Amino acid sequence: MNIFQKITIKNLRKNRARTLVTIVGIILSAAMFSATTISISSLRHCLIQSAIYEDGSWYGAFSDISAKDMETLGSDEQVSQAVSLELLGYSKLEDCTNESKPFLGIFGIQDDFTELMPIHLTQGRMPENNSELLLPDHLFANGGIHYNINDRLDLKPGIRMGNHGEILTNLTGYLNNSHQESAESGKGEEESGPISEKLIPGESRTYTVVGFYERPSFEDYTAPAYTALTIGEQDSEHFYTTYVRTSSGKNSTAILNSLMEKLESESYGFEVNYNLLRLYGYSGESRYNSVLFGLAGILIAIIMFGSISLIYNAFSISVSERTRQFGLLSSIGATRKQLTGSVLFEALFLSCIGIPLGILSGLLGIGVTFFFTKDMIASVLGVEASGNYGYAASRFINALGPAEEVSLKLHPSFPALAIAIGISLLTILISAWIPIKRAVKKSAIDSIRQSSDIAIRPGRVKTSRLTEKLFGFEGMLATKNYKRNRKKYRATVISLFLSIVLFISASSWCSYLTDSMGTVLSASSYDIIYRLHPEDGYSEDTLISELREIADVNSAFYSCELYFTCSVPASFLSREYQDYRKMIASAQNENFLESAPLLTDFELVFLEDELFRSYLKEQNLPEAPFFDSKEPAAVSVDALLEYNGYDGKYYSHHIFSGSECPDANLYLMRQMEDYDSVYLSSDPETGEVQCTGWNYDNETRKTFSLEESCLTIPLIIGASLEQSPVLFGHGGDTLRLFYPFSRMDEVFSAADPDTEYGNLPEIPLTDHVTRTLYIQCENHEKTYEAIRSLLLSRGLPSESLYDYAASVESDRAMITVVNVFAFGFISLISLIAAANVFNTISTNVNLRRREFAMLKSVGMTPKGFQKMMNFECLLYGFKGLLYGLPVSFLVTWYIYRTISNGLNASFYIPWYSIAIAVGSVFLVVFATILYSMGRIKKENTIDVLKNENL
Repeated sequence: MNIFQKITIKNLRKNRARTLVTIVGIILSAAMFSATTISISSLRHCLIQSAIYEDGSWYGAFSDISAKDMETLGSDEQVSQAVSLELLGYSKLEDCTNESKPFLGIFGIQDDFTELMPIHLTQGRMPENNSELLLPDHLFANGGIHYNINDRLDLKPGIRMGNHGEILTNLTGYLNNSHQESAESGKGEEESGPISEKLIPGESRTYTVVGFYERPSFEDYTAPAYTALTIGEQDSEHFYTTYVRTSSGKNSTAILNSLMEKLESESYGFEVNYNLLRLYGYSGESRYNSVLFGLAGILIAIIMFGSISLIYNAFSISVSERTRQFGLLSSIGATRKQLTGSVLFEALFLSCIGIPLGILSGLLGIGVTFFFTKDMIASVLGVEASGNYGYAASRFINALGPAEEVSLKLHPSFPALAIAIGISLLTILISAWIPIKRAVKKSAIDSIRQSSDIAIRPGRVKTSRLTEKLFGFEGMLATKNYKRNRKKYRATVISLFLSIVLFISASSWCSYLTDSMGTVLSASSYDIIYRLHPEDGYSEDTLISELREIADVNSAFYSCELYFTCSVPASFLSREYQDYRKMIASAQNENFLESAPLLTDFELVFLEDELFRSYLKEQNLPEAPFFDSKEPAAVSVDALLEYNGYDGKYYSHHIFSGSECPDANLYLMRQMEDYDSVYLSSDPETGEVQCTGWNYDNETRKTFSLEESCLTIPLIIGASLEQSPVLFGHGGDTLRLFYPFSRMDEVFSAADPDTEYGNLPEIPLTDHVTRTLYIQCENHEKTYEAIRSLLLSRGLPSESLYDYAASVESDRAMITVVNVFAFGFISLISLIAAANVFNTISTNVNLRRREFAMLKSVGMTPKGFQKMMNFECLLYGFKGLLYGLPVSFLVTWYIYRTISNGLNASFYIPWYSIAIAVGSVFLVVFATILYSMGRIKKENTIDVLKNENL
C-alpha cells in the first residue's frame, strides 16, 4: 500500500459521515441492480421451467410420419435429441359420456420420452413393458369412465378409417355422430346410414393399469381419443409423432424447415413450441419481442437512472472539498496520474465494502418479496389444468405452472450477478472519474483557493424586489448565495429532477401496462356455461329452474347466439372505424370506397326476456321498441377489440357514429344449385353488396343478384351502447346485437319455412336452436360438480358443461400479478427517489455548516434561518419541477409509443402521479431541511468554524 492509498484511507476515516453516505449509496445502487437482474433471471427461469413443465423442452414436432422418417429425424446431425410417440391403435369406449371423444388411444413411448415431453404422474408408476398401461385422469373427469390401479383391460386396438379408405389419426377429430357403426356390426355403408368413419379392431390385447397421469399437453382438445401410454413396439407400419430439439436454438426455425424437406411422408402435421422458443429468445415474432423488450428496456433504464443518480450524487456533492484536497497533494509534488489513482483506489476500496453488501441486500430483498408473494400467486394460479374448463383456461393457468411443481423462486444466475456487479462497479468508477478529471486540470493554487467554484459576472447576483419583499433580507441572501455558487445547489436540483422523472415514468409504465392488460384480458362475469341442444329434448326453463335451486348458484339465465352476415350503410359508421377500414384496405392493396357499406359478421344474441328487461332498465331504455311484435329493435354493443395481422396491433374502436342505426340489413343465403358455397362481398368499383357462388370441382365462380341468392331482412338498431349485459364481456372482433328471446321468430318472420338457408337452422327457430345457459355462483369448482351430477341424473350430456370461471381467474390472475409488482415497483422507486433527495439535501446542508455558523456569528436569528431555508425549499422544488415535468412527459410519450407497437392505445398522462410527485417534492424537501437544520442548531458555532474537514 503506497502513501497515496494510506492518505486516502486516513481521509475516509477522518470524514466518517461522508464515507458512510457514499457506502450507503453504493449499497443501494448495487442492491437495485442486483434485485433487477436477479428478478429478471428468476422470472425468466420460472417461465422457462413452467413452459417445459407444461409443454416439454422440444422445439419442433412432426405428426403422422412413417417409421423411416422417424429414423431420419433421429439420426440427423442438426437434431440434438428426438423422442417419438407411436400410435398403436384405438379402442372404442362403450360408456363414454363425451360423444366427441369416444376412443381410447393406445400410444407407445420409450424410456427417454420424458426427457423432452411432460408426463406428470398422479398415481402409480410409468409402464415398464407393452402390457402395462398409463391412463389419463380426464378419462374419468371428462369421459365418465373410472378405472383403478391393477385393473385389467381387454382391448382390441385398431385403426380408424374414413369413407374413402383413408386411415385417420389423432390429427383428425371424431367425424361421426350416433349413426356411426363399428365394422364388427357387419353392416355395410348403405345399411348403417351415412358413415363418416369406422373402427377396424385389431388383435385382442390385455393391459394392466399401472398408473394415472395429468391430461397431457400433447393431446389436442379436438383429439378423438384419450391418450393411454404403454411401451412402444417400434413397428415399421405404425404412425409416429416425433418431437425434436435442434442443436442450435437460434437457428431452430431454419433447421426445422430443412428437416421438413427431408421427410418422405406425403402428409403430416408440424408444430413449433413457440412458448419455449419465445422465452429463450429464439422466436421470430418481431412485434412481440419489440413490445416485450421495449417495456423491459424502459423498466431497466428507469431503475438504472435512479441508481446512478443516487451513487453519483454521493460522490459529487463534495466536489469543492475534494478539489481542495487535490490541490494540497499537488502542491507537494503529486502527479495527475497519482491523484487519479488515489481517487480510483478510493472508489475500489468503497466498492469492496458496498457492492458485496448491496448484492446480498438485493438477494435478500427480492428473496423476501418472492417468499411473501408466492402464496398469493399460488392461490390464484395453482389450479390444475383439466378437461373441465377447456383449452384456453388450461393453457393460461399453467403459464406459470402448478404451484406445487413450478413456482417463482430466487434464481441468482451467474450472468445476472456478473451484470449487477459490473454495472455497479462501472457506475462507481464513472462517478469517481468525473470529479477527479475536473480537479486535476486546475493548478495547485486555484484548487486550494477554490477560486473557480464561484465565478460570476457583475450583475448576476442581483435579486428582484419581490423576493426581498416576500422573504426579507434572508430570502435575498439565499438568492444571492444560490446565484453566486450554483454548483453547490446543482446536485440538489438534479436529485429532485431525477426523482420526479423516476416516479412519473414508473407510474406511467405501470399505468399503461395494466391498462393494456385490462383491455386484452377483459373477461365476462359468468362462471359456468352449458349448451342445451334441441335434440336433448329438455326444456331450458325447466333446467334453469333446477339450476337456480343449487345452493351455490347466485343467478342463472339462458340465451341463444346466431351468426349472420350483415351490412351497415357508410353514413352510420364512425370516423375512427372508417379510418380503420381504409388502413386495412391499404394493407391489402385494395381499393377503398368511402361510400361502401360495412359488410361483416354480426352475432345476434337472444337473451332470456327477464335478463333483457333488466338490461334495458339499467341503460334507461324503454321496453316497447325492443319487444315490438312485428319489427323488434336490437341493442348494439359495438365496442370492439380487433387484432390487425398486418401490423400486429390490437385496435379498440366503435363502429356506429350515433346511438341508432335504423337501416342495417341481415342476409340469409339460399343454397344455390351446382355451387358448393355462397358468400357475400362488396363490388370493388361500386361498393354494392353482391353474392358469389363457388364450385369446388370445376373451380368456377358465378355472381348472383341479391334477390335470387339471398333473403334480405331489415334490422333496426334502436340503441348503440358500450356496456354489455352483466353476463357478457366485450365481443372481441364481432359486433353484437341483443334481442329478447321471445322475439326470435319475429326477427326472421320473412324467412320461408320451405327454403333451405345455408346459415339458418330450421324454422321456427325457437324449436331448433341451441340454448346457452350462464351460471353465476360462489364456488365454481363445487358448483360445476353439482351441475354435472344434475345433468347426468337427467340423462343430459355433460361434455357441453364448461367451467369458464377458471379462464376468468387466469385473466384476473395476470392483472393481479401485474398490479402487485407494479405497486411494488412504484413503491421501491419512490423510496429510492426520496432517499436520493434526502441524502443529497442533508449532505449538502451538512457541508454548509461553516457557512451557517458564520451567518449565526454575525447575528442571523433562528427565525431568519427558517425564512432563508423556506425560500431555498421553494427554489429547490420549483427548479426540480421546471426540469422534471417536461422530461417525464417525454418518457411517458415513449412508453405510449412502445405500448402502441402491440395495442392501439390512446396517449394520456397519469395526472394523479403528477399531483403526488409535486406534493411529495415539497414534503420531502421541507422534511429534510427541518431534520438537517435541527441537528445543526445543537452544534457550537466556534467549533464548527474551526473544523477544516467540512
